[in-house]
Amino acid sequence: MRIIVLALILLAVIGLWWFFRARTKEAAQQEATSAGTDAGRRLRSRMLSAPPESFGVTPTAAFPRIFAVLMDWPVGKDVVTVFSAHDGTASLYTTFSFGMIGAGEVSASVRAAATAFVQMADHFFDSSTPTTTFPYPTSDQVRFHLLTYDGVRVIVTARVPLEQGTSEYSG
Repeated sequence: MRIIVLALILLAVIGLWWFFRARTKEAAQQEATSAGTDAGRRLRSRMLSAPPESFGVTPTAAFPRIFAVLMDWPVGKDVVTVFSAHDGTASLYTTFSFGMIGAGEVSASVRAAATAFVQMADHFFDSSTPTTTFPYPTSDQVRFHLLTYDGVRVIVTARVPLEQGTSEYSG
């Protein structure tokens, strides 16, 4: 009888250990997913809210007004943010747990595309408006945030014409 009681106690202890181990593992996975999801949002927010002087950039002949661009593009229920800077720095932030930081550091073609994107954005400077708020776009919009030496400017446009190449902002 004593052996049966000890066996039952042992089974109960193992069962509790297994239960709490599974719950802890599940919580850790949820926390990691949440941290990954929040990382993209935090990076985007940091880029948009930092004062221009914190980037240590000054106007040049090639980049007289804009030194970086963030483009927010809805993909299903999520948003992908592409960051491009005048020096070829490029990153991808998302509202889900995926991102790529420093893509321009490893690829000459990415550096060239990032630089060209910022130069092209300067053509649309007059179409943009100053902003201090940075909401994500709705599912039918794309937002271009122009990081200028005087603050952030924004262009909000329809997503479908951009996808079809018929928008005035299509490259």
